[in-house]
Amino acid sequence: MQTAGSWIKGSVRQWTIVSLMFSLLVCGTMIVAHPVYYEFEAPGEMIPMREIGINSSVHFVTVYSGITESWLDRYVTEWSLDDDEAVITRINSYYAKYAIDWEEQSEYREHTITHAFDAVIGGRSDSSVETENHGRKLDAILSNTIDFYGDSMGLMVAIGLHEELNGLDFSAAGQYVIAGTGTIEADQSVGSIAGVEHKLILAER
Repeated sequence: MQTAGSWIKGSVRQWTIVSLMFSLLVCGTMIVAHPVYYEFEAPGEMIPMREIGINSSVHFVTVYSGITESWLDRYVTEWSLDDDEAVITRINSYYAKYAIDWEEQSEYREHTITHAFDAVIGGRSDSSVETENHGRKLDAILSNTIDFYGDSMGLMVAIGLHEELNGLDFSAAGQYVIAGTGTIEADQSVGSIAGVEHKLILAER
């Protein structure tokens, strides 16, 4: 028959183990879930303009970028990028809060594509039918690019539309691979380029 003393000793040992395990679990959860912000950037993809509905030989280049919000998120992202050229930088919480505004990024994309249309097609429509067709084309391209963010595809949209509308092939029947990046601003000038280092690495590959 178990004595009271041995029962208490056993209970204390069990409660100590349970408490220790619970403490480790809480600490581990806090470490993993505690807000720690990192910005990441890595070479992305080279997208043929044909994939977004423009009959063109050129491509636009993208980067993978964003913000991670915890240690776990950071290491999962680093593992999923699996790229020696990826850059991951710790940032403060204030910057992280405002770094990625997806609604704003979507507006940038819509603006640069619209500016590209204005630069290439503006003033070309001689009839309401042509105007309607160009409007449908613009809507289709905006729909096809909804998964992209930012405004760096504007230049290549403009070049692609110029090829399509004038029956040109800047690749010389595939002899050259042409890839680029850059915004088209409201005044139809070429503007800023984000992540240019990683886009150059991607284009070289």
